[in-house]
Amino acid sequence: MVDKVNDDFSEGQFIKIKEAEVKKKFSEVAIQKGHVKVWESGKERALDCTLESLSDSEKEQPIKISLRIKEDIDTKGLNGKELFIYFSIKKSKFFSKGRVENIEDATNVKLVLDGELYKLDQRKSKRITTFPSHRVYSYIKIQEGGGGEVIHLNRPKDHLHNFFKNFQKQVLHSQFNSSNPLEKDFMDDYIGFRVLDLSNDGLSFLLNHIEADYFKKLKRSFKMILNFNGKEDVIENCSISYLIPYVNPSLGSLSLYKLGLSFKKIDGLIERPMEEDQENGAELARFASFMK
Repeated sequence: MVDKVNDDFSEGQFIKIKEAEVKKKFSEVAIQKGHVKVWESGKERALDCTLESLSDSEKEQPIKISLRIKEDIDTKGLNGKELFIYFSIKKSKFFSKGRVENIEDATNVKLVLDGELYKLDQRKSKRITTFPSHRVYSYIKIQEGGGGEVIHLNRPKDHLHNFFKNFQKQVLHSQFNSSNPLEKDFMDDYIGFRVLDLSNDGLSFLLNHIEADYFKKLKRSFKMILNFNGKEDVIENCSISYLIPYVNPSLGSLSLYKLGLSFKKIDGLIERPMEEDQENGAELARFASFMK
């Protein structure tokens, strides 16, 4: 098993903790009856647990931990399953793996750890790759032309148009918090894109030739709503840094462009904790992939 992840994971790497320190780290969490997440490989949903106790095993014996699952599930289905484990100590994030040895009751299970513990080295990157690991979307307010007319994107009005509009509206609503509903005319005023990479003062995304023609016509700065893992930022005075053809042999004759935007720096934007992405837990998925 390798000790660190490859360079594709630009946000950081998994560093193996020394064997003598593994039990100490789990003990710190157990003393506090701290919060732990466990999940099966290939499963998107992680289970919230409390680390209740740690076995007093000999040095040569594997470490065993008792977890109380805080969710209503059939714990019998976990018997014998291999589970990935996540917890944090202060601002450090730790990952491990174990197998369910015993189902103690409806909410408590005992795991035998595989003996290895990894720490995520969170390097301060100036830019992070957001696609496909994180759900980051840019919604840009459509401008009017110089004479007050709206610059139209001229999307095709074929029989799929209404279906596309309804589907996109449902997606937009699902991406925003229910406590902050979209305006009724949101779909008419904004156009949305999936962000490829993000920094504290800029981002980029792909667009087709019709959308590229629209951005070429923009003569002034514009407003954007940034949705980063379910959190929204309204950003004024955005501007285009570059608009270049996107070359990818796997796309064949498909014509795409890459657009870079810049905006006033938002301190801490790319350091927002990724475990708040409850739906698919990007770091949890990364660790599962790393351990294969």
